[in-house]
Amino acid sequence: MATVGYDDTREVYPECVFLVANSWGRWNEPPKVWPEDRYGPWPEGSFWLAEDVYEQHFVGSRSIFTYCDIKGVPQKKLPDYGNPQDAARWLKAQLRDLRMPPAWPPGSDQSRPV
Repeated sequence: MATVGYDDTREVYPECVFLVANSWGRWNEPPKVWPEDRYGPWPEGSFWLAEDVYEQHFVGSRSIFTYCDIKGVPQKKLPDYGNPQDAARWLKAQLRDLRMPPAWPPGSDQSRPV
């Protein structure tokens, strides 16, 4: 779960609320009150928590972490293989260039153990 928003204005809800998104996808229904012009589209699977519930179960349980201004592992430049058909043609060409090991033992149809 991730805290993806909050509203402390008390203009839509009578108390401060926190928006929590769950990775389960659409497992629930949108809230009855969701002004899209203010919040944008509802993130599937998200739900509101009142400030006291959020504080008790998220902050109070010491299971909340904050990340900001992180410099992580540099992004790798990956080769562009284009569309799947081009990638399949490239792979077939690579496999065609491989040489099969000689039969083992000589005269049998079994490949040499690697």
